[in-house]
Amino acid sequence: PRSTFRGKMANLMMLVLVASATLGAGFAPRAAVLRHVSARVAPRLAAPTYAPLPDAINTKLLCASVLAQSIQPNGTATNPGDNYVAGAGFLHEPTVIQGGIDNNDACLVGTTSDGVVVAFRGTVTRPDTNYSDWMSDLYLFLAQPAGWTGRVHTGFYSAVANLWSKDQLWTSSKRLWLYKQWLARFVFKRPAYDPAAWLADEIKTQLDKAPTKAIYITGHSKGGGMCPQCAVLVDRASDLPSPTAVVTWASPNPGNPNFAEYYDALSFPQYSFENYDDVVSLVPHQLFEYITARPDCFDEHPGSDAALTKFFSKPELLDTIAQYKPNSDYKPLGFSLFADAKDRYNYAPVGERIVIEARGKRTTPDDAPDDTRVAYILEQLGNRTAGSDDISDALGDAVGYLFFTHCKECSAKECQGRYMAGARADPTVCRG
Repeated sequence: PRSTFRGKMANLMMLVLVASATLGAGFAPRAAVLRHVSARVAPRLAAPTYAPLPDAINTKLLCASVLAQSIQPNGTATNPGDNYVAGAGFLHEPTVIQGGIDNNDACLVGTTSDGVVVAFRGTVTRPDTNYSDWMSDLYLFLAQPAGWTGRVHTGFYSAVANLWSKDQLWTSSKRLWLYKQWLARFVFKRPAYDPAAWLADEIKTQLDKAPTKAIYITGHSKGGGMCPQCAVLVDRASDLPSPTAVVTWASPNPGNPNFAEYYDALSFPQYSFENYDDVVSLVPHQLFEYITARPDCFDEHPGSDAALTKFFSKPELLDTIAQYKPNSDYKPLGFSLFADAKDRYNYAPVGERIVIEARGKRTTPDDAPDDTRVAYILEQLGNRTAGSDDISDALGDAVGYLFFTHCKECSAKECQGRYMAGARADPTVCRG
């Protein structure tokens, strides 16, 4: 049915845009286009390494991220499964903090035997909100919070500021507050909310009663991108201890190299878990850099060139893309719009990066280089879209692959389950 097709197209175009800005750069331009691109490759910062966290803590934090994704607009959290509830290990029902446009920005704050856990929710796809949460992901311009070193992802920082405190929301950057109000009133025509309770106050309240005076910050996807911003606020708060650890899952890069250098020098560790097959943890910077600076990128995976060329040559897809970028053809979307994105947005990863391979094997970016991962992911997308002449089926296969590799839950038909495997989750969490 046409409505089903349009629904798939809407979902995919959101993913194409976020795969162009937070999930990757328009899936992949053709190799012929790539060979005409030149770009400067920014030097990489040395990544820190830390003593590993116990697997039991990683499991709790990933389960808490699953619970955070179940936060509903009315401020309640549904039960995604008793296994995740038990796995998170909360001693009491956690508190929901949410705010921003349509209450899109949200987290759970709860207490475990290890301390206080802050778990941020990832992106919410809700047609009734005009997909307003995607705009937080796509607002890539780098912001300079007052008193911080380096610049950070404006959308993620704004999302944290919406929750942290009234003072932070207003005084740190009036532009962010005005941006939120402008989007809410004139673009999405949706309401914008302040939290019923502010995040900074809730952390203090729970920490006073916690059996262990420790703060863990975690999140998946957009939630992972919010974690470093929150960690800096906790670290700068005079009435809170520094975070004990930050653990992210499938997190996009949070800021520029100056911020990464500043952040990695702080007193607490961040562990950034990345599925080898998941493109989200490679954006914005690594994928932009790869596509613009590697003219031979498809030569390493020759099967992907023909597959992607066939896919992107479909007139139906080009017509749909043109609707989202008027008066454009294929080349401006895949090339002109993103050729200088790496330099314009200039993002860098933070923390100790832990790449998860098949069967939960952990490795490092040295042994699983970013460019090799990008080439592999693009090849997989190309192979999955080349098998059908029906554009709707091809798009569905591409979207399905992105969600399959990005999901944080236990292994299932729709979920690769590699983050749970990489966390080395207790067998009781992912039975069977």
